[in-house]
Amino acid sequence: MDNKQFFTICILSIILYYVGLGINKVNTKKKEQREYPINVYIDKVISSVNKMNGSEFEDFVEYIFKEMGFKAEQTPKTRDGGKDLILSTKDGKMYVEIKRYASSNLVTAPLVLKLIGSAVSDGVNKCLFLTTSGYTNDAIDTAEKSKVDIKLVDINGFVDMCKMCDADNVLRYLGYLK
Repeated sequence: MDNKQFFTICILSIILYYVGLGINKVNTKKKEQREYPINVYIDKVISSVNKMNGSEFEDFVEYIFKEMGFKAEQTPKTRDGGKDLILSTKDGKMYVEIKRYASSNLVTAPLVLKLIGSAVSDGVNKCLFLTTSGYTNDAIDTAEKSKVDIKLVDINGFVDMCKMCDADNVLRYLGYLK
Protein backbone atom coordinates (compact mmCIF):
# COMPACT_ATOMS: atom_id res chain seq x y z
CA MET A 1 0.00 0.00 0.00
CA ASP A 2 1.54 3.31 -1.04
CA ASN A 3 1.16 6.65 0.75
CA LYS A 4 -1.63 7.92 -1.50
CA GLN A 5 -3.72 4.79 -0.88
CA PHE A 6 -3.03 5.04 2.85
CA PHE A 7 -4.04 8.72 2.85
CA THR A 8 -7.23 7.95 0.94
CA ILE A 9 -8.09 5.16 3.39
CA CYS A 10 -7.43 7.53 6.33
CA ILE A 11 -9.69 10.23 4.87
CA LEU A 12 -12.44 7.70 4.14
CA SER A 13 -12.10 6.28 7.66
CA ILE A 14 -12.43 9.75 9.18
CA ILE A 15 -15.45 10.46 7.01
CA LEU A 16 -17.09 7.13 7.90
CA TYR A 17 -16.38 7.73 11.58
CA TYR A 18 -18.09 11.12 11.45
CA VAL A 19 -20.94 9.69 9.40
CA GLY A 20 -21.44 7.21 12.25
CA LEU A 21 -21.47 10.06 14.75
CA GLY A 22 -23.93 11.89 12.53
CA ILE A 23 -26.23 8.87 12.47
CA ASN A 24 -26.25 8.87 16.27
CA LYS A 25 -27.09 12.59 16.27
CA VAL A 26 -29.91 11.98 13.79
CA ASN A 27 -31.34 9.18 15.92
CA THR A 28 -31.30 11.30 19.08
CA LYS A 29 -32.65 14.48 17.48
CA LYS A 30 -34.95 13.03 14.86
CA LYS A 31 -38.08 14.73 16.22
CA GLU A 32 -36.40 18.15 16.15
CA GLN A 33 -35.21 17.97 12.54
CA ARG A 34 -37.05 18.59 9.33
CA GLU A 35 -36.56 16.08 6.59
CA TYR A 36 -35.69 17.26 3.10
CA PRO A 37 -35.46 15.23 -0.05
CA ILE A 38 -31.74 15.00 -0.74
CA ASN A 39 -32.13 16.59 -4.18
CA VAL A 40 -33.83 19.67 -2.66
CA TYR A 41 -31.07 20.01 -0.06
CA ILE A 42 -28.29 19.65 -2.64
CA ASP A 43 -30.00 22.04 -5.07
CA LYS A 44 -30.11 24.68 -2.31
CA VAL A 45 -26.44 24.09 -1.47
CA ILE A 46 -25.32 24.33 -5.11
CA SER A 47 -27.53 27.37 -5.76
CA SER A 48 -26.02 29.11 -2.74
CA VAL A 49 -22.45 28.20 -3.70
CA ASN A 50 -23.04 29.58 -7.20
CA LYS A 51 -24.00 32.95 -5.66
CA MET A 52 -21.00 33.13 -3.32
CA ASN A 53 -17.79 35.01 -3.95
CA GLY A 54 -14.46 33.36 -3.16
CA SER A 55 -14.29 34.63 0.41
CA GLU A 56 -17.84 33.54 1.19
CA PHE A 57 -17.11 30.10 -0.25
CA GLU A 58 -14.01 29.78 1.93
CA ASP A 59 -16.16 30.61 4.97
CA PHE A 60 -18.73 28.00 3.91
CA VAL A 61 -16.08 25.31 3.38
CA GLU A 62 -14.67 26.07 6.82
CA TYR A 63 -18.18 25.70 8.25
CA ILE A 64 -18.66 22.34 6.50
CA PHE A 65 -15.37 21.00 7.86
CA LYS A 66 -16.39 22.10 11.35
CA GLU A 67 -19.79 20.43 10.90
CA MET A 68 -17.87 17.26 10.00
CA GLY A 69 -16.03 17.51 13.31
CA PHE A 70 -12.70 18.97 12.22
CA LYS A 71 -10.93 21.80 13.96
CA ALA A 72 -10.51 24.31 11.13
CA GLU A 73 -8.68 27.61 11.14
CA GLN A 74 -8.71 30.10 8.27
CA THR A 75 -5.53 31.75 7.13
CA PRO A 76 -5.49 35.47 6.26
CA LYS A 77 -7.57 36.30 3.17
CA THR A 78 -4.51 37.70 1.38
CA ARG A 79 -0.95 36.41 1.30
CA ASP A 80 -2.09 33.08 2.67
CA GLY A 81 0.91 31.20 1.30
CA GLY A 82 -1.17 28.93 -0.91
CA LYS A 83 -3.49 27.60 1.78
CA ASP A 84 -6.86 28.85 2.96
CA LEU A 85 -7.59 26.49 5.86
CA ILE A 86 -5.52 24.54 8.33
CA LEU A 87 -7.30 21.44 9.59
CA SER A 88 -6.15 19.76 12.77
CA THR A 89 -6.56 16.00 12.81
CA LYS A 90 -5.35 13.30 15.16
CA ASP A 91 -2.57 12.67 12.63
CA GLY A 92 -1.43 16.30 12.51
CA LYS A 93 -2.20 19.23 10.27
CA MET A 94 -3.73 19.24 6.82
CA TYR A 95 -3.62 22.25 4.50
CA VAL A 96 -6.68 23.07 2.38
CA GLU A 97 -6.70 25.40 -0.62
CA ILE A 98 -10.13 26.55 -1.84
CA LYS A 99 -11.02 28.01 -5.23
CA ARG A 100 -14.51 29.23 -6.13
CA TYR A 101 -14.23 29.02 -9.92
CA ALA A 102 -16.66 28.87 -12.83
CA SER A 103 -17.02 25.31 -14.11
CA SER A 104 -15.01 26.16 -17.23
CA ASN A 105 -12.07 27.59 -15.23
CA LEU A 106 -10.07 24.51 -14.26
CA VAL A 107 -7.42 24.49 -11.54
CA THR A 108 -3.95 24.31 -13.08
CA ALA A 109 -0.73 22.61 -12.01
CA PRO A 110 0.94 25.82 -10.71
CA LEU A 111 -1.86 26.27 -8.16
CA VAL A 112 -1.51 22.66 -7.00
CA LEU A 113 2.27 23.13 -6.80
CA LYS A 114 1.80 26.24 -4.66
CA LEU A 115 -0.21 24.23 -2.11
CA ILE A 116 2.34 21.41 -2.18
CA GLY A 117 5.19 23.91 -1.74
CA SER A 118 3.46 25.53 1.21
CA ALA A 119 3.00 22.15 2.86
CA VAL A 120 6.59 21.05 2.24
CA SER A 121 8.04 24.31 3.57
CA ASP A 122 5.96 23.96 6.76
CA GLY A 123 6.55 20.23 7.24
CA VAL A 124 2.90 19.32 6.58
CA ASN A 125 2.45 16.12 4.59
CA LYS A 126 -1.30 16.14 3.87
CA CYS A 127 -3.25 18.54 1.68
CA LEU A 128 -6.63 18.90 0.10
CA PHE A 129 -7.42 21.15 -2.85
CA LEU A 130 -11.13 21.94 -3.15
CA THR A 131 -12.68 23.71 -6.12
CA THR A 132 -16.12 24.32 -7.56
CA SER A 133 -14.73 23.47 -10.99
CA GLY A 134 -12.28 20.72 -11.90
CA TYR A 135 -8.61 20.12 -12.61
CA THR A 136 -6.46 20.14 -15.71
CA ASN A 137 -4.66 16.91 -16.59
CA ASP A 138 -1.37 18.57 -15.61
CA ALA A 139 -2.79 19.45 -12.19
CA ILE A 140 -3.92 15.86 -11.68
CA ASP A 141 -0.52 14.53 -12.79
CA THR A 142 1.23 16.95 -10.44
CA ALA A 143 -0.85 15.74 -7.50
CA GLU A 144 -0.29 12.09 -8.37
CA LYS A 145 3.50 12.54 -8.58
CA SER A 146 3.77 14.57 -5.39
CA LYS A 147 5.48 13.15 -2.33
CA VAL A 148 2.93 15.07 -0.28
CA ASP A 149 -0.39 13.27 0.14
CA ILE A 150 -2.80 15.53 -1.71
CA LYS A 151 -6.45 14.94 -2.48
CA LEU A 152 -8.17 16.88 -5.27
CA VAL A 153 -11.86 17.54 -4.60
CA ASP A 154 -14.27 19.02 -7.14
CA ILE A 155 -17.84 20.26 -6.68
CA ASN A 156 -19.19 16.69 -6.65
CA GLY A 157 -16.83 15.76 -3.82
CA PHE A 158 -17.83 18.89 -1.95
CA VAL A 159 -21.51 18.01 -2.37
CA ASP A 160 -20.71 14.58 -0.88
CA MET A 161 -19.15 16.36 2.10
CA CYS A 162 -22.30 18.46 2.52
CA LYS A 163 -24.43 15.29 2.48
CA MET A 164 -22.56 14.13 5.59
CA CYS A 165 -23.65 17.22 7.52
CA ASP A 166 -26.91 17.97 9.27
CA ALA A 167 -29.14 19.49 6.57
CA ASP A 168 -30.91 21.83 9.00
CA ASN A 169 -27.62 23.28 10.22
CA VAL A 170 -26.30 23.78 6.69
CA LEU A 171 -29.55 25.31 5.45
CA ARG A 172 -29.63 27.57 8.51
CA TYR A 173 -26.06 28.69 7.75
CA LEU A 174 -27.08 29.40 4.15
CA GLY A 175 -30.07 31.47 5.29
CA TYR A 176 -32.87 29.10 4.28
CA LEU A 177 -33.91 28.42 7.89
CA LYS A 178 -34.05 30.56 11.01
